[in-house]
Amino acid sequence: VSQGEYARRKGWQPSYVNKLVKQGVIPLRKSQIDPVEADAAIARHRDPARRQGKAQSLKNPEQEATRLVAPDLVEPDEAELDGSVSYARARAVRETYRARREKVLYEQLQGRLLEAEDVKSAAFSKARIARDSLLNIPDRIAAVLAAEADQEKIHALLSSEIRQALEDLTGGLPPDDIENGPAPRSK
Repeated sequence: VSQGEYARRKGWQPSYVNKLVKQGVIPLRKSQIDPVEADAAIARHRDPARRQGKAQSLKNPEQEATRLVAPDLVEPDEAELDGSVSYARARAVRETYRARREKVLYEQLQGRLLEAEDVKSAAFSKARIARDSLLNIPDRIAAVLAAEADQEKIHALLSSEIRQALEDLTGGLPPDDIENGPAPRSK
């Protein structure tokens, strides 16, 4: 049927049908509209919340949004919205992103998340302290080691200095306690 005839059958203005055709919602076949195909296309692009007689209630918006996204999209992150995506799918993707953003904000407020720059800065600082501490060992004990002839005593001095450098790095906890947890104290 023609665009005008299809508009008359639906009780719409011809300009509205023309708009749907220009947007690509209603496909044309040789300048004619297939009413069955057009009805199906309009139903796919219609906002599900505005369908008459169907109240929508979402128990888990993120799960529902993921279900509505195109089956060939594994994650909504991969969705590239262009003119061919239906309103329902576009809204589902938007709601998924909104739910994820809200989750991140909530976890940040709860103190479960840290800024990446803060973590990088702290790790760099700790690594710099460890490096400096270990590089200072030869300067501190070179003279003592040079005067020592006993191999066991040299080993003990080196081990003690390395252990002390590692304890300084970990805030005073001996390295054995870090691996195994602090030993239980006896009274």
